[in-house]
Amino acid sequence: MKAQIKLGPFSFDLPVADSSMPPDPADCWVNIVADIGLEHAPGGDQFMFSFCTVKRIASIVAAGKPLFISKTIVLDIFSWDAVTVEIKAIVEKAEGNTWDELAADLSRYADWEFQDYRE
Repeated sequence: MKAQIKLGPFSFDLPVADSSMPPDPADCWVNIVADIGLEHAPGGDQFMFSFCTVKRIASIVAAGKPLFISKTIVLDIFSWDAVTVEIKAIVEKAEGNTWDELAADLSRYADWEFQDYRE
């Protein structure tokens, strides 16, 4: 089975969800959402990816603040092209025999909306 981006990427952190840029693309931390589902099947689930720049990490560390970076993709400069390339690469290499296995593989890089869901 293969995964496919159904909608996005987009960000609720920015005024225009799929095209706005942060005030300083070299110094930012932006959460990006993509709806991802099974290839050739309708629908998808939301996955939230975190993108952070090297300069933002440096400023946090320089301020003496602790920093925990999990599921964060580090860029030199934020751009929608870079975000799209990285998310596509993650989705294309995701592996699994079922949707749950694919989603679990994707959730190593992003927060899955149904992660830790229990019936």
